[in-house]
Amino acid sequence: MDEDDGDRLTIELPGGGSLGYARFGDPAGVPCLAFHGSASSRLMPGWMFSPELLATAGVSIIGVDRPGYGLSTVPGAAGFSDWPRAVGALADHLGLGRFAVLAHSLGSAFALACAPVLGDRIAVIVIASGMGPLQPGERFHSGSRAENLYWRLARRRATWLLNPLCRVSGTMVLRSARGDPQRFAQGMARRLPDADRLTTQRMLARPGAPPAVIADLRESYRQGTTVMAADLLRYSRPWGFGLEEVATMVHLWHGGQEPKVPITLARQVAASLPRCQAHFGSGGHLMARPAGPARCAGSAGTGASPWSGAGRVIRRMPSTMLMLAPSG
Repeated sequence: MDEDDGDRLTIELPGGGSLGYARFGDPAGVPCLAFHGSASSRLMPGWMFSPELLATAGVSIIGVDRPGYGLSTVPGAAGFSDWPRAVGALADHLGLGRFAVLAHSLGSAFALACAPVLGDRIAVIVIASGMGPLQPGERFHSGSRAENLYWRLARRRATWLLNPLCRVSGTMVLRSARGDPQRFAQGMARRLPDADRLTTQRMLARPGAPPAVIADLRESYRQGTTVMAADLLRYSRPWGFGLEEVATMVHLWHGGQEPKVPITLARQVAASLPRCQAHFGSGGHLMARPAGPARCAGSAGTGASPWSGAGRVIRRMPSTMLMLAPSG
């Protein structure tokens, strides 16, 4: 069954639960499923990509709510193993044969988990500022004391403290989003690290961007403000699959000034994937422009129209998303 209410599209999953999604760009374009990070939802592509960019690229972006976010309730969502089946059901529902996957931040494991299960249906995976697996005893430090505390609590399974802290922080974020969208956008940009501030200011200068960001933020907490705690717990456990099982071509983009996921972790991920092209450049979590994006030319390896040039477009997306500042 499918329910259609503008940007509140849902399907019922065969094993129970539902999956929420929203469509952006050219409906007849090359399909690309987008998996958001934390404090975001299926609405992420609406403010990350300008309509002009998607129209020019000829790409159909399908934003998908991850488990616990927006409209998605996926059974067995404590890990990543049930996610590929939900994605496969959505692709079947939409009549997709092959498709690309784009993931940002904590959407990375969800994208990579699809490869061993869905195989050749995924033409290419693009990861921007993605989190990697943590080994037992491995030291992990982000650029924020608060986030370091959350990660420590998650790795110790201290949900008695993690859940209320995430609930309080989520509630505070939602309260700050009340009132004038432009004022919220300006405050949001001021609070970001230097590496992300200029990128965010350029993005939020687009007409309609601040209200779209607020709508996305509110939708991310539709099911409650402890959803981030569930994300941290998933990533703190073994993922249930090895990176060596990901046979799909992966393009990984990571900024050298990334404040949330150290670039050393991104390098480990890139080295562990059988087929990976890593693009390391300047910038932070919102992906400042990597050097030489034009070198990412060629197809996604499918060899047939419309895919014969699609890989070039989709692999370049992280370098053009968010109206990025030019290098140098």
